[in-house]
Amino acid sequence: MEFVVVDDTLREERIARDLARSNRHVIPVNLVYPPNYPEEPAILLEEIISPADALKALARMEQIVNGGESNDSRVAKKSL
Repeated sequence: MEFVVVDDTLREERIARDLARSNRHVIPVNLVYPPNYPEEPAILLEEIISPADALKALARMEQIVNGGESNDSRVAKKSL
């Protein structure tokens, strides 16, 4: 996993595309990128991330990596 900080001072096109794809138009925004991005969209997290939000994002990432199946039965199997 890699943490990326983005500075949109110069209004770069690639940043604008990612924001638009996530239905956001300004930063800050918290996105988790799956390994098969851009085929699978980034997972959008709220500005203030709760432990439950983090677990949902990790469960969704696991579903993506495992082809739709999650090994964690504690997390509901629904899209974020």
